[in-house]
Amino acid sequence: MKRLKLKKPEKNTKYYLKKAAVSAVGVVAATSMLIGGVFSSPKDVTAPLPDTPPAIMEVYEADTVPDDEESSPVRRKSLKQRVREKLLAWPQWLRAILLLPLWGLGTVLSLLLRTFLPGFLKWLLGALFPLLLLLAGLKLLFPEIPLSKLLCRKNRIALAILAVLLFITSPILEHFYPDKTYLAFCVKLGLLALTFLIACVQILIKRRPEEPEKA
Repeated sequence: MKRLKLKKPEKNTKYYLKKAAVSAVGVVAATSMLIGGVFSSPKDVTAPLPDTPPAIMEVYEADTVPDDEESSPVRRKSLKQRVREKLLAWPQWLRAILLLPLWGLGTVLSLLLRTFLPGFLKWLLGALFPLLLLLAGLKLLFPEIPLSKLLCRKNRIALAILAVLLFITSPILEHFYPDKTYLAFCVKLGLLALTFLIACVQILIKRRPEEPEKA
């Protein structure tokens, strides 16, 4: 009898290449933000290596140690200072080629995070609570249906539209009606109820048994 040879699954090179590219982008972004935090300016990155003065050791007798040296605690260098010293030990031309572009990228990324991250987190928290409330209501109304089926394609689209509308309506209403905070709450509640109704209709349509075709 002939032995059946099992074919080994071929490795998907595109998958590994994408994974390696994403990892490389993450490493470059993290490194650039670290360098952007260590150095304050381009001149600081390409500054010549400072001349270290020779170490001077003073020898005291047992009873003649100054009081200020006894009372002063030993200060350890912070991680930022140690990284800075290690990088400044590189040759100046190497820092200009490698560290200067990374410093520029890290500065831009830090500026973008400081500018957009607070607003994004505010929107995320403001949209996440209504979405979780909506999913909890659907699960209570249809406990026998798994969550994966509750989040069908049309319901996911409805939830995405709801998140976008919540993101748009909040600043608009706060700008035109700054004193009427209840108006924004009523609009959000209406959008949540409308989305909940649409999701329930989609679930009921999917649960409806198909009618047998007449011969």
